[in-house]
Amino acid sequence: MSSDIVLMMVTYNRLDLLKKTLDHLYTTLKTKIRLVVVDNGSIDGTKEFWENYSDNGFFESIDLIFLKENKGIAIGRNLALKKANEYNPNWYVTIDPDVEMPEGWLEESIDILSAN
Repeated sequence: MSSDIVLMMVTYNRLDLLKKTLDHLYTTLKTKIRLVVVDNGSIDGTKEFWENYSDNGFFESIDLIFLKENKGIAIGRNLALKKANEYNPNWYVTIDPDVEMPEGWLEESIDILSAN
C-alpha cells in the first residue's frame, strides 16, 4: 500500500485545525501516500504555511492547488479529484482539515472495503 493511495483535502481558513490534522496523519499513517490539498483562498496564513512546509519525506508527494477565492467544497473536491486522478490510484481518500483519526484508520478502512 503506497502510491496507490491519494488523500485529498480541501481547506479554507482552518490553519490551526489543519496543523492538528497533519500531526494526526504523522502519528496514524503507517504507509506513504500522496497528498493533494486545495486551498479555497484562505487569508489566515494557510497558503504561506504550505509554501514553507516541509514534511521531511513523510508523504510520497504533495500537490497544492491555491484558489484566489472560496469556490466552495464541491469545486475544491472536484479539483482535488482531478489532480489525484493523474496518479491513477487504487484508493481515493477525502479528509477534512479538522479531524482526528485513530491508529491504523486508513489500513483498516482499505481492508474493510477490499473484503466487501
